[in-house]
Amino acid sequence: MSSQRPVTQRQIAQACGVSTATVSCALNNDPCVKPETRKRVMEAAAKLGYQRNREVSKIMSSVRRRQTMPIAEKIAYLSRGDEFPSKGDEMLDSIIRKAAAQRATQQGYRIDFFNRNETGMTVRRLNDILVSRGIRGLIIGPFNKDRDELDLDWPRFATVAVGYSLRKPEPHRVTRDVFHDMLFVLELLQAKGYQRFGLVIDTSRMIRRAQFAEGGLKAYERWHSVTPVEPFLPGKIERAPFLDWYRKNRPDVVIGFEERYASWLQEEGLNIPRDVAFVDFSKTHASNPFYSGFSPNYPLLATTSVDRLAALLRENNFGLPEFSRATTVEGHWHPGSSI
Repeated sequence: MSSQRPVTQRQIAQACGVSTATVSCALNNDPCVKPETRKRVMEAAAKLGYQRNREVSKIMSSVRRRQTMPIAEKIAYLSRGDEFPSKGDEMLDSIIRKAAAQRATQQGYRIDFFNRNETGMTVRRLNDILVSRGIRGLIIGPFNKDRDELDLDWPRFATVAVGYSLRKPEPHRVTRDVFHDMLFVLELLQAKGYQRFGLVIDTSRMIRRAQFAEGGLKAYERWHSVTPVEPFLPGKIERAPFLDWYRKNRPDVVIGFEERYASWLQEEGLNIPRDVAFVDFSKTHASNPFYSGFSPNYPLLATTSVDRLAALLRENNFGLPEFSRATTVEGHWHPGSSI
């Protein structure tokens, strides 16, 4: 057995010509340490063979929290940047907020909510507010449209995004498992005798969801005995082009993210489900119970996001990851009368 004593932070500090406090902060990815200093410390630690004692680190972290944070640390939740397109969306936002706040309390945090649509709430002002309040953890909620971007001072924050509506940058994410949900629906529909699946998605609002949903559909069509139908994935869905697509392809079931597609079919004199079945792939608490469908598990998305953020904060893992990780959450199937 080797009798070599473990490398200490004091030895690393001597090798780098910095204080032991700087070494400690650098090893904990503290954003206050300059990147070049952190790199120098990390390289010296690796060269000397330094290994952290995780149990001691956890104890010291607990001691520091008790000494410096007698009240619960605040984290921030940033909601969508535009007006709620429907009462159902506003209700979902409320559900997500409530679930996130409850989990934050359980994890020992308090949560502040911010709305990007608030008058005068620029990205720079948001950044300044977060810094002035000492907020280090940020959850970015789902916006109404994909391809949104934020330019915050990312090295200051541990960040988790809900869904894929934030395109840039690429933080860790918690998102609906669209691929799984699509395969579940298709298997159920085929068991009921349906063979021609017509997928309809407004890609002007939900690029990533469209990609995962179409991927699930194409994979299922490839490996099962069904008749392929060309999906309807325009930038924006309007009534006349949708009906033209339906008449041309004649799917026996339409799978869409909005109930209005079913209404358009009914306005044309089609009976649901006798003439064509319909699956609402994004049901909410405000959805018509007549329609069968799948809903994202919004409370679990919220609580999982808080759990992921709490883990990042405990690990002092600030800034954007080199390789982001996505945690997926399966949705709920809601039986109805439309299939």
